[in-house]
Amino acid sequence: MFAKAYNFLAGSHLNRETRPDSTQPRRCALLSSPTCSPAPLMVFVAVALLNLIFFGAVMTFLVPDYETNDDLAMQLIASGFYTGHPSEYLVFTSFAIGWMLRLLYECSGTFNWYLLYLVTVHFVSVTTIGFLILRHRWTLSFILLYTRFLLLIKLHLLLSLQFTTTAFIAGTAGILLLVDALEPAHPINWLKTFIGFSFTGLMLLIREPVGPFLAIVTSSFVVERFGLRGLRRLLIVGSTCIALGIVVHEANHCYFQRDPAWAEFSEYNDLRGRIHRTALEAYLLKAAPGVGWTKNDAVMFHNWYFADPEVFGSLSKMRHLYNQLLMLAKADVVPRHAPIRWSDFFLPKLLAGDAGTLMSIAILNAGWFLIVSRQPRTRYVLSLLGTYAVCVTLALYLAYTARLPQRLSINLSVLIQAVCLYWAAAGTDPQVVLQFRGFERLRSWIPRMKPCSIPVRQLVPLWVVLNAFLAVGMVRGLWGMNALHREFRAVSRIVDAPVRDLGSGKKLLLVAMPLDSILEQSLAFYPASGDRSFTILPYGWLSHSPIFSEILNANHLRPFSMSLVDNPRAFFLMQPNWFEPLQVFYQEHYHERVRFDCVLNSDERPGFEACGLRLYQAHIDRDRKADAANGLSLSEPNMEIRRDVESNSYHAR
Repeated sequence: MFAKAYNFLAGSHLNRETRPDSTQPRRCALLSSPTCSPAPLMVFVAVALLNLIFFGAVMTFLVPDYETNDDLAMQLIASGFYTGHPSEYLVFTSFAIGWMLRLLYECSGTFNWYLLYLVTVHFVSVTTIGFLILRHRWTLSFILLYTRFLLLIKLHLLLSLQFTTTAFIAGTAGILLLVDALEPAHPINWLKTFIGFSFTGLMLLIREPVGPFLAIVTSSFVVERFGLRGLRRLLIVGSTCIALGIVVHEANHCYFQRDPAWAEFSEYNDLRGRIHRTALEAYLLKAAPGVGWTKNDAVMFHNWYFADPEVFGSLSKMRHLYNQLLMLAKADVVPRHAPIRWSDFFLPKLLAGDAGTLMSIAILNAGWFLIVSRQPRTRYVLSLLGTYAVCVTLALYLAYTARLPQRLSINLSVLIQAVCLYWAAAGTDPQVVLQFRGFERLRSWIPRMKPCSIPVRQLVPLWVVLNAFLAVGMVRGLWGMNALHREFRAVSRIVDAPVRDLGSGKKLLLVAMPLDSILEQSLAFYPASGDRSFTILPYGWLSHSPIFSEILNANHLRPFSMSLVDNPRAFFLMQPNWFEPLQVFYQEHYHERVRFDCVLNSDERPGFEACGLRLYQAHIDRDRKADAANGLSLSEPNMEIRRDVESNSYHAR
């Protein structure tokens, strides 16, 4: 019986070996093709189980949180934390996803559906990428390489979730599916094609601007895959993706235009987004008088506090401000950024932080792939050089015209590592890139690269040590990040108590000033439903939205700024550095002297030191009101808005 079973397996398609001819050069064992891959369904199930174990371990033993407060704000919108009822208007994400989250939160408000939705997209996307890799190379080497990809890349993305990186990983899965399904000179795999376009649509629903960004950075890889032979298929893929982008954009636009309030806010927020954290901010102080703002107003707007509807909420004023800034920028002949240096062309140096570390690992692994690859490597060198040049150009453009945040720059290293893994696993027939005439000359300039004759097995320990050396600093950072997230989760369980004691049974209104307070960051773990002792008035891009107006109307905060003064239910959640800008604001616009009295400092309450709560109430300073009436004003601080290009940050003085 055992002999029959053995003979069956030996003769089956699962155990057929393709032995290389003895006259051919020996191929590197690390990237050698498997005897034969299992059935696709078995590979998919195995990859899904591996990812399920990994994701389950992360969610059980670690504490994921959001990288920025954009995701937190969208979670609070979807859950109904601000208004008491869930909403589908997530602003930066399509209403279709907003509707799905709204229905889920209406079913159960105790669960964080927004975080689960981000994690689910990551799981499905990385499972798809793993399937494409291991379907081609079902070997221990590639299983270990894919596991390393999970530990180095996905661990970082899961601990600091962000909807932009989530959209990018979904789009990367879609691109890999499309190039795999539509490989030239092979029959079209319609199922993979449909799923690839589905991932592309999902990317656009999550974050529309990621689509053009991904198309640019993957252009060299896509050309290498399709080439001249697959030009027709490439045009079809490009046209379909563009059509998907237009449909998603127009559907979202039409949905917001149905409501006049949301339509007006969409334009207002779009104009604000073209100013904040861009080169135009350097001209705010000059443009402020043209829209009736003082220097203090410009600095407050720069620092993300522009909540007063009478001063900042006018759409026509925002249009005029944007046009003024454009005119000042065009008329300015003095460069507003430092000159480009040679070191800026080295991506790990340019990206910095964890993104720089991951890019160093990506470059190391790309070099390793070229060393051990048994495929004709000229095409890969050209494609990698093209991808690197595009990444450098984009990074420099964003760094010197707007900003280059970690959530955007980290995607570049994700792409390079995913592409190298796919190349190593899939391989190709040497067909497309070198058929272009322009590359024929390059082929003669580049030394011919033959299959590796270096004893690769002896280099494996060196490659492992270099990867570990580069990853040490990032792992320490992730450990500290996880500890901080644990602290936020612990704070979310106790922060309600001191606020409840302060309110004596009444629900308080907390006016959060821009500072990324511990309370604000702990809201990601705070249940949307249930009895809360406070509600929060949002700041930043949610200002002047219909949600913001609904909170003002529900709490009788009209006129806004003066309704916060001498209001027993209104408390400012801020640090003392906001005293002077707010006092100047009240004096300039309302001719009132305002003082801020500290009513709660959690540092002075045993057991609540970790909450970091500092609540203040605003009162008219009666003793100095006569001075204000006589025209005596606070000394105006020395205010300057300066853009520090090297650190890619802004400072207000």
